[in-house]
Amino acid sequence: MIYNKYKVVSHFYNKYILNFMTKQTIDKTKKSNKLPIVTIKRRLGAMLYDWLLCLACLFVFTGIAVTLNKGNPMSPQQQPFLNIGLIGVVIAYFIGFWRQGGQTPGMKVWKVMLVADQMPASADKLFIRFMVMFITFGVALLPCFFRPDKKGLHDILSKTSLRLVNN
Repeated sequence: MIYNKYKVVSHFYNKYILNFMTKQTIDKTKKSNKLPIVTIKRRLGAMLYDWLLCLACLFVFTGIAVTLNKGNPMSPQQQPFLNIGLIGVVIAYFIGFWRQGGQTPGMKVWKVMLVADQMPASADKLFIRFMVMFITFGVALLPCFFRPDKKGLHDILSKTSLRLVNN
């Protein structure tokens, strides 16, 4: 009996929810090439907004880690695990939101959407985009100032772009 309920719920989810979500992403992909290119000012505004929200997530993660450590500072043996956890939170924040709908909260506020050849963008493309930006500490944005399509190095390597949307 339980198996049958699970099967019904699974069927409903696959038929209606996923179908609806897939239809929306296909519609976004078709329209995305016609959307205007994002200005550098808007791109930087969304980045600042997202990094402030990401910083809040890092504070929460660190608070949980210190609480689990009974309020004591991290020992040198525990520090690498905390650092890996913090990097994981940042990666999960950006890639998770990009994968979900092509927009982080900061991008939604600034009406910016991440667009790839196929939506949703693959996780490896998003990981390349994130790592290039993370490793270069923002130097990857320099091509934005000189290219007519306003793409940064991370956009070029991951084959993605940022577009202006009305949502």
